Amino acid sequence: MRIAPLALLLVAPLAGAPAPLSPEHVPAWIEAVASPVADDGRFHLRLTCVPEGKTKGPHVLRVALTSATLTEDHVVELPLKPATAKWRAGERVEYRVPLALPADNAFDDGELVSIRVGFVPKNGGEVLTLGKRWEDWLDEDGLTEVASIDAPRFAGAD
Repeated sequence: MRIAPLALLLVAPLAGAPAPLSPEHVPAWIEAVASPVADDGRFHLRLTCVPEGKTKGPHVLRVALTSATLTEDHVVELPLKPATAKWRAGERVEYRVPLALPADNAFDDGELVSIRVGFVPKNGGEVLTLGKRWEDWLDEDGLTEVASIDAPRFAGAD
């Protein structure tokens, strides 16, 4: 298990230009901790959000799993309870997000899998960035890496 709180992330920006900030964004401080991965590929992401301002919700959480052996990102969108529209500036909100590595991929033992997140309007649309604070860490798709896990050798879970 690796922990990568965004507030403490001290890595160089990804190669290439960062994604531009979306006009509407979700201003929040985010911290994420991934549980160890079970042999069947299931794990949980504990996501702590502290809004820095009002959000125009509701949003769903987009999670993308990225690794060297995945030919494309494994992406899921999940509803959040409490909804982002109920967030209040400075009030900590915690989520326990169940996730699973994709079943159709044979991961190498100990392979690093990045967990990237972002928020999307509930009715669809583009990923909303996390605000100016995270501008240097945005990927081209608007998602931000918040944690990583070591995959066990198996064929996946879903």
